[in-house]
Amino acid sequence: MLRGLAFLRGGAKQAAFGADVSPKVLILAGLECANPVFNNLFEGSGEMPSLKIKALKQIIEDYQNKLATPVYIGIREGYLQNEADVKALADGSSIVVGSPISVAQSFINAHLTTTTPNE
Repeated sequence: MLRGLAFLRGGAKQAAFGADVSPKVLILAGLECANPVFNNLFEGSGEMPSLKIKALKQIIEDYQNKLATPVYIGIREGYLQNEADVKALADGSSIVVGSPISVAQSFINAHLTTTTPNE
């Protein structure tokens, strides 16, 4: 599924309205639980929402013992109001920041292995 992010295309609605369905923000991490923890992290309306950085930091702290990987944050250039603050979170070990496609690829390369049936 993550590999498919680079190839997202719209269907009839995109053709009719020219809607862009490419990912604008992606936040992901490997978790040792099935709880979707990265919810309700955006505020604002219109073209440029903001990521609630304090809430994200709190989630990372609260679930530190359940995080099996660093947190990967992919943002489309110019999409978030607080883009510079989000980019400043990157520390190279516990938080990785880049474009949505680059962080998905980095996550796949670092944490997912490809196996074929019968292996």
